[in-house]
Amino acid sequence: MRPRAPEVDSEQVVDPALDVSAPAPGSTAVGPVSVGGSPAAVQRRRLGAALRVVRRVHLYSGLFLVPWVLLYGVTAFLFNHPRAFADAPTIAVGDAGLARLPAADVVAASVVEALVEAAPGRTIALAGEPRYGHAVAWRVEADGAEHLVIVDPAGEGALIRSSARRAAPSDPPFEVPHVPAGPEAFAAATATVGSLVTAAGLTGGQVKPRNVPDLLLDVTIDGEHHRAAYDLRTGAVTLRPAAGAGRELSARAFLTRLHLAHGYPPRLEARWLWAVIVDVMAAAMCVWAVTGLVMWAQMRALRRPGALALIAGVASAVALGAAMLVALNR
Repeated sequence: MRPRAPEVDSEQVVDPALDVSAPAPGSTAVGPVSVGGSPAAVQRRRLGAALRVVRRVHLYSGLFLVPWVLLYGVTAFLFNHPRAFADAPTIAVGDAGLARLPAADVVAASVVEALVEAAPGRTIALAGEPRYGHAVAWRVEADGAEHLVIVDPAGEGALIRSSARRAAPSDPPFEVPHVPAGPEAFAAATATVGSLVTAAGLTGGQVKPRNVPDLLLDVTIDGEHHRAAYDLRTGAVTLRPAAGAGRELSARAFLTRLHLAHGYPPRLEARWLWAVIVDVMAAAMCVWAVTGLVMWAQMRALRRPGALALIAGVASAVALGAAMLVALNR
């Protein structure tokens, strides 16, 4: 058996084909040749230093972001598998009975018939297979519990998730009259939204409020903490005790909300710092892809199988992306 060659640091290996200090085959080495200052040697050293930086960036950025990579991996799995690590009892029902919606083609026939009657003289026909956009869900409020009933309209089964019922808000300590300052200010802001659109060079139109936030403020009433919510559109004020109001987040709900958290809030807080991490993760994924390609390109023995894997990955991504584009545009 041939003795094993001693292990060598991969970063110190020099390609013999590029090592001009090595004697040519069949020649006799007279003595060491000094090439430290030659242009080829300088170029090799610079390339080696650059590749070392690439490897270090790939390694240390990956180590630093390990917690967030694991978080996104685990939470993506939770989204794909709602029953995995469920935070509430989940029961599968084999037959949804009368709660099942009628077949899509039956309802579609009635819709097409109504369209034909509404547009006499025009040719209207069903194109493609009718389908429901998503499952239908109901919430059943029982004593001390809430049941979310999800029925697949295309099948016969149902899924029931039970959870503790949200505590009913206690009566406010006193009646709060409507405060007109909010609606007046909101109406004035709404009146100017159209000018923002026209100033941007777009065609203006009817303005409809959407996603209007409540003004939240914490107050103390007779020394007890309360949370006040002020509706800017109506001027109504609601009060509830700040402690013990609502339902605590389960571990599963907390993780999935972390996955969906995005955007920079107007002030520096935990959400702002989380948005920074989201940007860092986005940049890191691009860096890992580029540095991984550079590192793979240096492995001559793996270039051909690596190229096949890369081509297969790109082809499958393009094909699946095109299929998802069609599916999401339905």
